[in-house]
Parts: sequence; C-alpha cells; structure tokens
Amino acid sequence: MSGDRRGRKGGWGEGWGGEKDGEGPLALPTPIMVPIVFYDIIGVNHVNDLFCFFTRGQTKWKPLERDEDLRLRDIMMKLWVNFTALGNPTPDESLGFIWRPATADELQHLSLTPTPAMKGDTRRE
Repeated sequence: MSGDRRGRKGGWGEGWGGEKDGEGPLALPTPIMVPIVFYDIIGVNHVNDLFCFFTRGQTKWKPLERDEDLRLRDIMMKLWVNFTALGNPTPDESLGFIWRPATADELQHLSLTPTPAMKGDTRRE
C-alpha cells in the first residue's frame, strides 16, 4: 500500500515513513476511495490495514490465510506496538531490520512487505 505511515519523534525534525508495497488479497482498489488526481501518488489506501487486524466476529472480511499476509500483519502489529510503547518502531533488530527515521535531508522509508527493507525516496524525479 502506498499508504504512508508517518510517526514523529522529537518535534518536526524527523519521522518514520513507510510504504506497504503490493496489495494483499483483501485490498480495496484505490479508485473507489480517492479522487483520480491522486492515483499515481497514493496506491493502496489506509483502509486496507483494517483487513489485516479486524477479521473476527461481526466483520464481513475473511481472516488472512497466506503465510506472507500473516507475516506482514505480525510485523505491522509489532511496529505499531513498539512505536506506541517506546516511541520507536524498531528499538532493536528483533524484527530483522531497523526502521530508520526520515529527515528533511533523507526521505527514506520502510518498504512494508513480508521481508521489509529501507528504501530511498521513490517519489523524487
């Protein structure tokens, strides 16, 4: 999902940028959610995150089944919990990577896939 995940630390100086690359089996197509002018810059939308976490009980969404979808869900949950509890999505290398904050000089982001990796600013021309 080219849905940016942005967290801030230390005021407006730096923040964590992320991009969920690719669409899972439950993804809603972006065109029904955003105006056409944004297609090229948004990709998959934020509502798709709901499918990863809320699939039990009264929802109409089916639980994730593919191993790669389950792995990505677990990674995203750990990142959110770490950021909420510690102010840093990856305070150590327990997930196998470090999500480095973006700065004004380096707009890097985490490519959120079953094997996350840091990438440079893909929106620059």
